[in-house]
Amino acid sequence: MRKPAFIVFLFISSISALNAQTSALKIFEAVKTNDLKEVKSLLEKGTDPNIADEDGDLLLMYATMYSSVECMALLIEKGSNVNAKNKIDETALMWAVHDLAKIKLLIQHGADVNAKAKTGNTPLLIASVGYGKYDAVKLLIDKEADALAVNNQKENALIRAALFGDTATISLLLNKGININALTTDSLTALLNATFNVNTPVVLQLLQRGADPDIVGTLGLTALSSAVTYNDVVSVKAILKKAKKINQKGVAGITPLMWAVYNEHDNVEIIKALLEKGADINLKADDGSTALSWALKKGNTGTVALLKEAGAK
Repeated sequence: MRKPAFIVFLFISSISALNAQTSALKIFEAVKTNDLKEVKSLLEKGTDPNIADEDGDLLLMYATMYSSVECMALLIEKGSNVNAKNKIDETALMWAVHDLAKIKLLIQHGADVNAKAKTGNTPLLIASVGYGKYDAVKLLIDKEADALAVNNQKENALIRAALFGDTATISLLLNKGININALTTDSLTALLNATFNVNTPVVLQLLQRGADPDIVGTLGLTALSSAVTYNDVVSVKAILKKAKKINQKGVAGITPLMWAVYNEHDNVEIIKALLEKGADINLKADDGSTALSWALKKGNTGTVALLKEAGAK
C-alpha cells in the first residue's frame, strides 16, 4: 500500500530538519575549535553561515570569541551578515572588541561602528572598559564611532574607561569633548569610578583635567569619601587640594573622616591629611557616633590620641 503523500512529506521534512540540526552542531563545534577545513566543507555543503544558537548568538559571533581572523573571513565570504544581531541586539563587532585584527576585518566588511544593543551599549562603549584597550578605542573613533554616545544607564565611554582604563585612553576620550563630569542614572561619574577601583593614575589625570571632586554620587559618596574608604592616600591628598566638601555626609551620615577612622586600614596619614584640611572632628553620624567614638570602639590608642589632640570631644 502506498503511503499518503503528506506522510512522505513529513518524513522527508523531518530528515531534512535533523540533517540541518546536525550540520549546525558540527559547524558551531568547528568554529569553536578553529577547524577551517571542516567549516569550509560544511558551508560548501549548504550549512547556513547565519545560523544562531538558542540565544540568537550567531556563528560569526562565536568566531570572534573562539576562532581566527581567517575563520571569520571565510564565514563573511560565504555570506555571514556582519551586522546581524542576537536577541539582545548585540553584533559581532561588539563581541570582537578584544582583538584589533577582528575589529578591522568587520569594519572593512561594513560593520556598523555605532550599532546599539538593547542595553544601549555600542562597540566603543564596550571597548572602553578594560586596561590596554587604547588601540581598539582609537580605531573605532577613527572609523567614526560616536565618542559621545551613552547607554541606557547614561554611561559614556569616559565613565566606563575610568574603572580600569589607562591614561592614554582617558586622554583620547577627553580630547573628543566628552563631558568629564557627566552623571549616570546611578549617580556615578568618571572620577567616582576611578576612585572605586583605586585607579590612582586616572584619578590624578581627571582632577588635572577639571573633574569636580565635590559631585555627590551614589549613597551620598564623593570622590574624597570613596578614596578614603579604599585607602588611596595619593588620591586623597590630590582630591583634598581641590575639594570643598570635606565634611560631606554619605550613607548613615558618615563623613570622610569617620570612614578614615572606621575602616580596616585606620590610616593615620589619611586622618592627618583630612584634619589639616579642616575636617570637622566632632560631627555626628545618624546614630550619634563620632570619629572619636569609633576609634575608642576599635581600641586604636594612637588614633584616639591624635583625635583628642586635634580637639575631639
